[in-house]
Amino acid sequence: MNRKKANANKIKDKLLNTEINPKNYYYIDFVPITFPNEDYSELSEYLNKDFKPHFAKKIIFIAFTILYYYDSHVFLDDTDQKPLYPKLINKDLRRIGLDKLAKLIKK
Repeated sequence: MNRKKANANKIKDKLLNTEINPKNYYYIDFVPITFPNEDYSELSEYLNKDFKPHFAKKIIFIAFTILYYYDSHVFLDDTDQKPLYPKLINKDLRRIGLDKLAKLIKK
């Protein structure tokens, strides 16, 4: 395990540790990698065309609100076999700028 990944995992573990943070609440989210239905590609095309842009705007609003309201960290994990941004995996994206972070979320 490299040092960046170890640091990212330490932060995630610390946030989830109720002994250290018994009264704090955290949002830790993930996107599933696989879908069990073989007809998913048809649904995926439809959703990407008609809903993804609107959904991305809402997620950006929620994510940015959380980022500025709470002490927070943002990471991409390494569970995807072909990550879109391999250089950003396990890097804290909190300080890369709102425009860059919004582009990542939209993608």
